[in-house]
Amino acid sequence: MPFTRSFFQYSLQKPMLLEMVFALCLAQIDRRSAPGCTPSSAVIYHRGNALKMLRQALVKPNAEVEDAILFTVVALLAFDMIYMDWTSFEAHLNGLRQLIKIKGGADNLGWHGWLSSTYTWAELCWQDRKIEIAKQHFQEAPEALTYPAHPYFPTLCATISALPEGFRDLALSSRLSLQVIHHLDKVTQWMKRLAQSQAEERDSNCAYLEELQLAHKTRILLETCSLTQEENLACVGAIGFIITHDDRVQTDRHPKGLTNFIPDPESLSSEIQLRDVTLWMALVLAAANHNGPPPLQSQSALLDHVVAQYWYDNDWPHIQARVSSFFCTEGLERRWKIYWERALERRAQEIDRQKFEFSA
Repeated sequence: MPFTRSFFQYSLQKPMLLEMVFALCLAQIDRRSAPGCTPSSAVIYHRGNALKMLRQALVKPNAEVEDAILFTVVALLAFDMIYMDWTSFEAHLNGLRQLIKIKGGADNLGWHGWLSSTYTWAELCWQDRKIEIAKQHFQEAPEALTYPAHPYFPTLCATISALPEGFRDLALSSRLSLQVIHHLDKVTQWMKRLAQSQAEERDSNCAYLEELQLAHKTRILLETCSLTQEENLACVGAIGFIITHDDRVQTDRHPKGLTNFIPDPESLSSEIQLRDVTLWMALVLAAANHNGPPPLQSQSALLDHVVAQYWYDNDWPHIQARVSSFFCTEGLERRWKIYWERALERRAQEIDRQKFEFSA
């Protein structure tokens, strides 16, 4: 039976959920006629009834968390989004998190994945809200970054030594702030845990939420800190890696606004020490949207610029040795090889075109 039909029949049997359905429908009707309106008395009445029954269901001794409770909390979150009530949204999201823990995790919620997907939607909305708050604070007072000086403390040396070689070299040259170093360390530890665990043994929703949190923290750095060019390259590449590491995913997993971080090719430094991280970042972004729509022109343009400026005459094994010193997986390296070869083809065609125009 289709989800909408089964949900409708289910809601008719659950007064608590039915009250929230009424509240949501009335709220949507009101907002269509008056987009900036506050909840009407009828909307407040039905939402109040739902909240009252929800509290009664939650305080029952030894009561199980039935699906009607989860659906009602999700409906409350949707209601909060309609009126942009973020205080209420945070409270309801915290409650949903606790309920999901009781149920044994997001993968155990049933309804053909609809509840777990909706939970992920709620987390995404909340992450976006936190980023908006962080951006507002950044405009008032950008977060100050701390850059270490030699000799480094032993604990910092231990952190840096655990990073992939490419990032380690940047950190040892005092080109990365402590904030960026510690974030790259978190991504490194996450990458190692993924490599050590079997994909089929992971809680897919928990793994996705961890991925989401890392991407969110990377966006915070990009949007609220005055990063140096090398830090910007590292963070843009890191966010691309975080959301494209899993070959099994068949949907677009870009966090909102990723394309805003793609640097202008003409603004890239030609400094030799930055060529490897620039190349890695360009490959990550070129292949980042492999399961979704065709890559944006700016993604291909970035890699084309790198090929034209630095790496045109090098074959893939040489390039692979360079990019593997940053965040990578075998699956990503296979994709990167494809995009590298396509970029070489475009470069060869461009050279032929220039030769033809010159000889004409």
